[in-house]
This record gives sequence, structure tokens and C-alpha cells, in this order.
Amino acid sequence: MKNVLLVARFDDARNAHAGLVQRALERLGCTVTALNLEKTGWLGRLSRKDMNSRLEQAMAHARPELVLLTDGEVLREGAVEANRRQSGARWVHWFPTPDHDGSHIPLAVRHSDMVFVAGQTLARHWSMKVGSAVHSLDAACDPSIHRPLRVKDPFRANVVFAGTASAYRQGVLEQLVEFGLAIWGPGWKKTALKEYCRGELISAENFVRAHAGATLAINLHREAQGAPPDGACHRRVFEVAAIGVPQLVDARRELADHFAVGEEVMVWNGIEELRARVRQLLSDSHQRDAMSSAARQTAMKRHTYMHRMRALMETVGR
Repeated sequence: MKNVLLVARFDDARNAHAGLVQRALERLGCTVTALNLEKTGWLGRLSRKDMNSRLEQAMAHARPELVLLTDGEVLREGAVEANRRQSGARWVHWFPTPDHDGSHIPLAVRHSDMVFVAGQTLARHWSMKVGSAVHSLDAACDPSIHRPLRVKDPFRANVVFAGTASAYRQGVLEQLVEFGLAIWGPGWKKTALKEYCRGELISAENFVRAHAGATLAINLHREAQGAPPDGACHRRVFEVAAIGVPQLVDARRELADHFAVGEEVMVWNGIEELRARVRQLLSDSHQRDAMSSAARQTAMKRHTYMHRMRALMETVGR
């Protein structure tokens, strides 16, 4: 399957991973046509056709053998059902984010040839719930983007968190302000931690800089909105590992499937343990260096978008 239509949201911030998926497919020898679901400015919104027409036009242009979708909007608007009947392509949905509510997955199963979700836990859960096979495919990193960098202020900090504000995340981070905390991401300027927020709208480039300038990264998943809540890792786990920064991650059931816990990443259960681990790592540069080096090597060997797209193409082609 050399011709691929990639239907996703593309931008340089929260959806930067879509471009990395496209790049990985192209490196594997595919010709990729991108259909961007992201609205771009008022003129783009005014001229935007309905989803069915946009997808139909993209299909006619690309003549794909594989349609890869990473967003539920086309399902909600019925565009997949309308266009799939007229196509000889394989239709595949991949949802690489583990913290969605999953409401679109039954639709994806009905109107796709294959569905991939983040992690074995979610794949088993939805396979049992919908009575059809749902496959596991985790998020990833891109070593050409997620890499060690030398940075200056404002990107230098002892302890860094980058991500959207939430009540859970605020409750955790409030316990770390004494360690030299810096926060990046939307929503924090409206919280009690606003003085620690160094920027709200963070680009993919600045996301890398923010972590590259950290002595220690804190990695917090969102509160789970659906079941099961604590299985797969979001893509930031893989990205931070590739950037080469030691990270503390809130406990996830599948983290040990990807990295050696205690050697490549550290987890914590409870605020007191978190504070103790932060204090320990900030005082031990040798342990930090060993962790970050080992995690980066594992990310390069096992967790790039090239690895993920190769696995997806092999599974779809069976």
C-alpha cells in the first residue's frame, strides 16, 4: 500500500504529531496526501466545505490504497460511511491518545477495516465491548524533532511540566513549587499556579526546548474520562525520553512495557513519594544522566514513529 490518504488535524502545537506520522510514512516509501481537519483562520472557515465533500475530493485526488484517520470528526459527520462504499481502499482508524472517552470507537469499528488504540489495556477493553478486534498501537517520538538541545532562559528550570491545565495536574504541581517549578501550556494563567507559567501557547519547537532545558521533567497524564483509566502512556512519555531528560511519570499500567522503571524512568504513588523522588534526582546528577541516556537509547530503538507506522502497515497488510 504505497498511496496513503492521511486524515488528521495538522498544526505546530497540540497536533504536531500528525506531521510526524506523515513523515514516517514517507520515509517508509509511501506517497502521502494529507487532509487537514484543522480550521485555519476566518477565511479558511468561510471557504470550508462540508466533511463529506472534502473527503470525497481528497479521495479522488489521492486515489489511496490506505486511508488512515486519527480523528473522530469524520465519523460523527458520516463522511467515512459515505465515501468508503465507493472506495477500494483499506480504511484504518488510529487513536494514539489514551485519555479520550472512546465514544467514537464503536463507530470506527463499524465503518473501518481496522481500528488501533493506544495500548493493550484499551485494545482489550474495546475488543470485548464491541465484539470485534481492536488493535494496540502506542504513540511515539521523532528523533529528528525530539532530541537534546542546548537552551537559554526562559527554557532553563529545575523541574518542568508542559501540558494543559487541569485540577488533577494543579493539585500535583502545587506540591513542587519549592523545587524550582516551571510550567508551560494553556490554561495555567487562570490558576493559582499562574506565577509559575512561562508560556501558554507552546509550539512543538518550544515544547522540545522547554523539556531540553529541564533538570527533571514531570509527566502527568490527564484525568481519565473513560474506561479503563490507567493503562497506556501518552506520547509525551516517548517524546521526553527522546529529548534526553530524566522524567517522573504518574504510574501507568503499561509503562514497564516500554521503559525499565527505576532505570530509564521513575514513577511515584502519592505526593510524599513524588516529593522524595524529586529531591533525590535533583541532588544526584549521575543518576539523572544514567536515566536519561538509557531512556533515550530505548526510545530510539523501539519507540519512533517509523517503528509505529511499520507495525501498522504490517498489520493492515496481513
